[in-house]
Amino acid sequence: MSKPAPALLAAPLPAPVPADAVFAAVQNVASAVLTSETGIDSGITDTARLIVATLDACQDVAIPAHAVQPILDHVVHALNAQMETRRHIALAHLEAGKVAARLGATPTGYGDLWPCPQMPKSPSGSARPDLRVAA
Repeated sequence: MSKPAPALLAAPLPAPVPADAVFAAVQNVASAVLTSETGIDSGITDTARLIVATLDACQDVAIPAHAVQPILDHVVHALNAQMETRRHIALAHLEAGKVAARLGATPTGYGDLWPCPQMPKSPSGSARPDLRVAA
């Protein structure tokens, strides 16, 4: 994966943009990012179901494992490609957040209007889940 040149990251943004235009832009990009993430996750789920359905069908009609292995090989290759796509969309989401912050759009400033889901907090208020001891 190529990383943007540091000069690009430090480049000044255009003249101040009206707050309502920033809000609309952040909402539009966030909506597209979240739609893309949801779509990719649905595709991954459907592809995983294809693996299960193939294995179930193999058992149901007593097909030897070697007969369906080429099918599974292709499906697993497709699943790996979907996971790579998901990783890049997640990274794009983070980069979009950085640009939004440079424009003055932050979860704190937007409050309940912030378009992206926040990580759930644990009962102690930490962003990390509380650890539990099992006996």
